[in-house]
Amino acid sequence: MSKFVKRAILALLALSFITSVTVFTLTHQGISRAHAAPSSIGVPLSVYFGSDNDAFYALDAPHGYLRWSYQYQQGGNTWSPAAAIVGKVFFEVANSASTAVQALSTSDGSVRWSFIFPAQTFGKAGIAVANNIIYFTVDSSLGASSIYALNTKDGSVVWTYTASSVDQSFGNPIVVNGVLYATEQSSITGNTPQLYALNATDGTFIWSTGRPDKQPDLCGNEAVATASCHARERLIPVAPEG
Repeated sequence: MSKFVKRAILALLALSFITSVTVFTLTHQGISRAHAAPSSIGVPLSVYFGSDNDAFYALDAPHGYLRWSYQYQQGGNTWSPAAAIVGKVFFEVANSASTAVQALSTSDGSVRWSFIFPAQTFGKAGIAVANNIIYFTVDSSLGASSIYALNTKDGSVVWTYTASSVDQSFGNPIVVNGVLYATEQSSITGNTPQLYALNATDGTFIWSTGRPDKQPDLCGNEAVATASCHARERLIPVAPEG
């Protein structure tokens, strides 16, 4: 067999191997919606997500290598979509015992800070992050719903906004151009659902307006698609002037 034929066979075998390689496979019970974050100093392009095997994962995006994993508590953890910004990855996690917003280091998964929800409260499995503040809704079995804003640096409370009545419950917030928007639904039959606009910096009320029960899907709106679709909220577009 000539050297040329041998080289051709080897080349074909190599090509066959290359084309059959799987980029990566991760087997697990199920995951929340994954978030891909761009690389930063010392941290490669990564994918972050929570799994219903109770663990939260960081994978190397190009190859699927496990970079690190984190476990909040054992037993039925559910995770919001994650958001990674300036060396931290943020998410809401809940189980039958507690709910928390966590901030982990994107480099090694160590806990930077943890905000534990007050007793007898629970979240909506959605967060929004803008201008170094993380926003989320806290519902209570004893009182009115609230929107919380935390400092992404240390988890301290920047502001809270509480619904005026115990029958009111806020949806997951989104933030666009310095304004936080959140829907509000009453548990009292016949009450008109509302759309609230708050100042995202200090939580002051800007306006609210009634909204119809049937609303257009904003997932095609580029300005709010990411936050609204992640939160599974459907809002109607209203000018900031109200």
